[in-house]
Amino acid sequence: MIQPGELVMITRSSVGVTAGTIGFVLRKYKRASATGITSATIYDVNIVGPDRPSRRYLARDLKVIK
Repeated sequence: MIQPGELVMITRSSVGVTAGTIGFVLRKYKRASATGITSATIYDVNIVGPDRPSRRYLARDLKVIK
C-alpha cells in the first residue's frame, strides 16, 4: 500500500514523464465508480526536478523505492 510521503518510481511513460522518473507521493484520493462496485485510488505525485508539476497516477503505475 502506497502512503503519502513515500518515494516512488514511475513505471509507465506518459507525455513529459519517462518510465523510471522519481517522485514523492503528496496525497491519496479514493474514487468510487459510477456503479459503486469498484473504486480506484489515485495518487498525487510530485516529480523530482526543477519546475516539475505534480501529476496523478494509479497504484499500478508506481513502485515504492525502499
